[in-house]
Amino acid sequence: TLLRGIYAAASAAGAVEVSVEDPSPGFAALRDVVDASRAAPLCSVAEGFPDAAEVAKLQARLLLTREQAQRVLEILRLRHLESTGASADDITAFRLACKRRLLRAHEETLLPLESEARKRRLGELYDSAAESYRDCAKKLSTGS
Repeated sequence: TLLRGIYAAASAAGAVEVSVEDPSPGFAALRDVVDASRAAPLCSVAEGFPDAAEVAKLQARLLLTREQAQRVLEILRLRHLESTGASADDITAFRLACKRRLLRAHEETLLPLESEARKRRLGELYDSAAESYRDCAKKLSTGS
């Protein structure tokens, strides 16, 4: 695809990362699929939530932003959990780790909210992210 060509050209030129300022939802979804397919053979997500070292390694190897590398690892981790019939504890740990990341990413808008409103909004953000992760995982499975 064109995006894979952009990554190849950026790598050949010695780029540190390829970022997209304010991507459209369609492009963000495409990037998730391309990046997750590139990352899948490079990392193991079977052992828990990715740590900072795993994120940094993937970020450098695939020229991703830190946020995109984290997102890709979350996509692959959720796909692994749901395809292997993981325990409720593993699913809960994943959900809570994602929510912690989402809270940090959206703290300007979430922290001023009352506790219950913040929890509700954080739940909505997680549900939206998990839905897009599942859509991406489906496309990875079907090769779309």
